[in-house]
Amino acid sequence: MVIKMIDIQSLTLDECYQLNLELVDRINFLETQKQILMQNNFSRGDVVEFDHPESGTLRGIITRVNKRTVSVDGFSGEVKYKIPFELIRKSEP
Repeated sequence: MVIKMIDIQSLTLDECYQLNLELVDRINFLETQKQILMQNNFSRGDVVEFDHPESGTLRGIITRVNKRTVSVDGFSGEVKYKIPFELIRKSEP
């Protein structure tokens, strides 16, 4: 990867504002692409697991795939979780 170096000390205030806008747009685009990729890895009915700070590793079934999270019903049937994609992984049924 080649990174083009910019001498930010020589930029005017307006140029700094423009650079900031372009960077924020690029970051938002890349984050959206990352979310879409993660979202496509999971679907309703998948068996997943995640680490709970108090209960250890928990397993459940995805009932809904949201924009940034999945809704998971625990196997006990009484507990429901809303888990970010980064914290879940597919599990064997």
